[in-house]
Order: sequence, then C-alpha cells, then structure tokens
Amino acid sequence: MILSKRTQNYTTVSNTLACMSNPQLQQVLSTGKAMHTGIGGASIQIEVENIPVFVKKVPLTVLELEPENFMSTANLFNLPMFYQYGIGSAGFNAWRELAAHTMTTNWVISGQCPNFPILYSWRVIPNSLNQTDLSYWGSIETYLDYWENNEYIKNRVESLSKANSSILLFLEHFPKNLYQQLKDTLSRGNELRSIEYLEQLNQSFETVLKFMQDNNFLHMDAHFRNILADEDNIYLSDFGLALSKNFDLSQTELNFMNSHKLYDSCSYSVNFLHGVLTSYAGADNWDKTLNEYFSNKLLIILPDNIQSVLSKHALVAEQMHRFYKEIQKDKSTPYPVFSLTKEIK
Repeated sequence: MILSKRTQNYTTVSNTLACMSNPQLQQVLSTGKAMHTGIGGASIQIEVENIPVFVKKVPLTVLELEPENFMSTANLFNLPMFYQYGIGSAGFNAWRELAAHTMTTNWVISGQCPNFPILYSWRVIPNSLNQTDLSYWGSIETYLDYWENNEYIKNRVESLSKANSSILLFLEHFPKNLYQQLKDTLSRGNELRSIEYLEQLNQSFETVLKFMQDNNFLHMDAHFRNILADEDNIYLSDFGLALSKNFDLSQTELNFMNSHKLYDSCSYSVNFLHGVLTSYAGADNWDKTLNEYFSNKLLIILPDNIQSVLSKHALVAEQMHRFYKEIQKDKSTPYPVFSLTKEIK
C-alpha cells in the first residue's frame, strides 16, 4: 500500500478513535468479526470510517497495572531468557508490546521504514475479562511441564489467567499474512513470477532486518504467520516477544540482545524454507519434509531456480531447526551464536 494512503488512513482512524468514550468504543467492538485467539491475546476486525482495523486485545495483569509498573518495559516477572524464544512463550510484558508498536509506527509515518503495520490508537479497558488460551497444550500443567516448571513462568501464566483488563491495540489491517501470500504466489504455477517473488522477499527482508539491527530492535518471533503482506511489501507485526535497547533491560537482557543480534536473520532462513517447502509439499509432516530436504531425499521435485534460492538459506536453516528442536526438549540448550554468525556472514 502506498505510504501516503496509509498515513491518510492513520489520521482518519486515529482522530475518530480518540474522540470515542469507552462505552462508544465497546459498541463498535461488539460489531467486530472474531479473528484469532492465542496465548498472547485475542483479536477482532472492525471498521472505522469505512476503513478496516485489526484490534488486538493484550491481557494486562495486576502486576503490570500497579502504579509503579504502569507503562514499564522492565522484565517485571523476572522471566528467564529462554522464554524469549517463540516456542510457546506468552510474552514478557504487555507494555513492551505497546512500546514496540509505537516505535515501529513512528518509523513508518516518519518515512524511515514502511515494513510495519501502523498503530492507529490504543486504549486500556478495565474489566474486560481475558482467558489465556492454552488449548494447544491441553492444560496449564502440561504447559508448565514443557517450561520445566519454572516458578517465574508459572507466576506469569497464572497472572495472565486472572487478568481482567487489557490493552486494545488498533492496528492497520492487511488481509493476508506472509505464509498465505507466499503460498498463493507459488501455487499459481508461474515459475518466473515465483522466482521474482522469492527474490523480492529476500531483498525486502534483508532491508528491514538491517534496519532493525541498526536500531537495536529484535522481533524474536518472525515466523510467516506473524508477518503481514500484500502485493507490494511485507509488514512485521505481533511484537509479543520484541526486544529493544530502549526498553528498561537488565544486564542479562542486554547480554542476550548482544548475542542475538542476527537472530531474526537466522530465523528468517528456516521460516523461508518452511514457507516454500510447505507451499509445494503441504504442511503435514513438516519435520519429515525438512529432514528429507537437508539429506537430499525430498520426494517432490522443485524447479531448479527455486532450489537455488532455497540453497542459500539451507545451512543456517538446518542449524536453527536443530536448535529449536533441542531447546523444546531442554531449555538450557545454548543458542549457537558462533556457528550461526560464521554461516550468515
């Protein structure tokens, strides 16, 4: 979407929402279309002045609402650093997600980087009952067992389950995520267009990830369903695990950021392979498909040019995939920073 149109929509929607009382806003929200419910919150789609708006409800815990913690971007729950990885984390802090969207929105409307959805407005809504969605895990006990029964994670999740207030994030709406856009493009069977799109995708990511690195900003969960897309560009969203050196970080967190400077670039490689391979081979048995690819035993035949594009990411993707598998079993698994840095540079 052209930036001038995006900023025009921002002015219209932001001004309208700013003039609504909470009861008026609740009336608009009641007409919304449910979109998604997950461990990080729920979302709906509404219209404001005939402009589609994506609304994410992020749970606010009692601890985050205490006067001394209001708007704080500190690690309020003293969560361990392995909870930063996008392998089932419920996030560190609702205020961090808001701060990340505020920063990225400023980058968009100032013309520095267009690759994020614009935050039109936000509002704290009290007594808006939330229920942490742990359906994937079956129960809170199963979830905590997966996280090795860490007491700080337990406190975080139990606090989320009791939260009855939330931050509403009113965001620019894009109809597709990148996984859908990629699959649609590759499924058309036009090899030339597929190659052009993949090369454009790689270039777009190289540009935005470089910008994020230069601005000391990490996404930490940039799989293709957390990235929005249209025919023109990509837009990184869902900042539940985002980190910025502008946050109120401990020394441990600063050390983590320094060792993970290239993390988003490395995770892009495995997410890129996932998006392309599942577009051709289907999403079932993803691990099996990826292992077959790494061992040159893939049953489907990929066009040579597609294979060439994938091969540029293969070594980093293989290491990242192995890391993800291992850390899901053992949370003390070290991030392979040195070997990954060697491969990606």
